[in-house]
Amino acid sequence: MATDWTGPVVKALERAGLPPPSPAWTELAVLYMRWVDAYAESHGLTAIRDPDRRVEVFLVQPLRLVHALRPLGLEARTGLDVGTGAGVPGVGLLLGGWRGPLWLVERATKKADLLERFLTDLTPVLRRHGLPTDVRVVPQDIRSVQLPDAYWCVSQGVNWLENPLRRWVERRIRAGVPMVWVTTPRREAVRLGGRPPTHSIPLSPDYAALVWL
Repeated sequence: MATDWTGPVVKALERAGLPPPSPAWTELAVLYMRWVDAYAESHGLTAIRDPDRRVEVFLVQPLRLVHALRPLGLEARTGLDVGTGAGVPGVGLLLGGWRGPLWLVERATKKADLLERFLTDLTPVLRRHGLPTDVRVVPQDIRSVQLPDAYWCVSQGVNWLENPLRRWVERRIRAGVPMVWVTTPRREAVRLGGRPPTHSIPLSPDYAALVWL
């Protein structure tokens, strides 16, 4: 039986003590969760089966990330969600009111095509509510993407410590590109590009956003 996502979505926001980022957030969040639910197994979108935990990871944590990153001025740059998979955390940032352009980068073609179709259906709903729609799917490995002039990167569920991605990440950090890695808090002392994170932002007991500026 399909999950009724309205209850878990509303309760998750109440538990987090966060206001809805827009009057349409619950509607949009439910649409997103239904889409993930429909393709979770057939396309390997997520291994998270518990509805409350899925809402936490896909929606609430990105919303916390919007609040934490907004003072850093990153919305003036293009955000690259590296290895976005099911749109984590990029779609959650978009629904959470992120005002800057977002590129959802995914090298697995089937996942990228599926995400593209979802965003095509979602865009008219966003426009109807007057919400930002500056988002695109990039079906490539991040190392082959033609990068925009000013950008920042975010990633969740991707191990930045494994080569060759680590080399790519460290080059960006050394060049002063803002980098945000959503990972376990146990890694908050990790050094990339020769230095520890500028900020460690708690998102939940299981996740923290490590930020290099």
